[in-house]
Amino acid sequence: MLLASIVAVIHLSEHQDTHVPDGKHTEAGESAIAVSTIRIICPLLVLFGIYLKVNGHLSPGGGFQGGVVVASFFMCRYMIHTIHDIPIRKVIILEKIVYVGIILLAAVFIFLSTYAYLLIPKNIYLIIMNLIIGMKVVCGFLVIFYRFIVFEWR
Repeated sequence: MLLASIVAVIHLSEHQDTHVPDGKHTEAGESAIAVSTIRIICPLLVLFGIYLKVNGHLSPGGGFQGGVVVASFFMCRYMIHTIHDIPIRKVIILEKIVYVGIILLAAVFIFLSTYAYLLIPKNIYLIIMNLIIGMKVVCGFLVIFYRFIVFEWR
């Protein structure tokens, strides 16, 4: 569903360019309380997102939830700095590569699991898949966020 949303946002967007020298500025950067709060929350978001990804096979959470939390770090970063230094074209390419990696890793694991001897244990496979899925979710939400905030609000 996320993949369909990303494709729709990219292809139905009014602007086809992927680089903006200056976009919509937020008012959150002018508030000392907002800036202080976001600076405290940002490292916690990254740590919590990584925790969700790594422990997703043991507890509720996983790649999608951890990816959304890590993507919110970039949104908070935008709110206090209003910077546009993330190259969206490279993020789109990275997302495609990660998607192919997810499919290949799943296919290899399925074909190798038919043998009695597995190259990687199931827990390690799940952690790797959660990390890769989380990376894809981060890329996807970054593309959607930057499309709507940076490009469509001009």
